[in-house]
Order: sequence, then C-alpha cells, then structure tokens
Amino acid sequence: MVGALGLTGPHPGAQRVAADEVPDALAEIASRLPAATVLATTLRAVPSAGVNDWTSAAWSPETGFVTGPRMPALHVLDRIGSGDAFAAGLIHGLLTGTGLEQALAYGTAHGALTMTTPGDVSMATLAEVEALMAGGSVHVRR
Repeated sequence: MVGALGLTGPHPGAQRVAADEVPDALAEIASRLPAATVLATTLRAVPSAGVNDWTSAAWSPETGFVTGPRMPALHVLDRIGSGDAFAAGLIHGLLTGTGLEQALAYGTAHGALTMTTPGDVSMATLAEVEALMAGGSVHVRR
C-alpha cells in the first residue's frame, strides 16, 4: 500500500504525522491491516515552493521499518506526478526482487527525477533512475 500514512487518525488524511512518528504510525497501520505485505510512503519537507527535502519510508513483516535515501534541497520544477513516480519505482523494485530497501531507492529516485521535469509524467529512463541511486545527478539528461 502506497500512501499508508493517510490511514492514520479517525478518517483518511485526518492526521499529519511528524517525521519522528512515522515508524510508530506505520507499525500501527500494519496492526490494523494484517494481510498487508508492504506499507510505503513518501516524506517531504518543504522549505520553499522550489526546494523540497525528499525521502521515503516503508514497513514489511520481513524487514520492519526501513527508510529510503534522503535527497535534501531537491530543486523542484513540478511536484505533480512525483508520488505516482515513487509508486512506479517502488513497484518495479518489488517486482524485480530487489528487496524493500532497494525498492524504496528506486521509488525515491524516480519521484525525485519526475520533480525535475515539467508535467506529471516521468521522462526518466531506468538508467537515469539507477544513476541517481548510485549518487549521480538529479537532473534528467536529454
């Protein structure tokens, strides 16, 4: 389940979860959803409209709580689509058997690259996502 933090509180989206509360929040949601195999979420701090601190977190019965790579001071062109890109990268990692921590890295990198391009569709290639995961530039090359 992507966007799992939306399940905290009395109804979806009712409660904002601070960064230090994320592990407990995901564990609590997992206790209410015993069939869930993965809970994941993006985490964003917004110092300004054009700069975001971007990361992710997840939980699974096998790993417990894990975090994705941190991408501080990400220069954002357009945030729209970054959550969908995160989900696509995460799912890619899970379907290819990389393990949850690596799947989070795929999702976090893909979401970050999507924010550096206009519109709500990712223009990043798998090679560009993997290059960012390896420490490369957040800017999509064309």
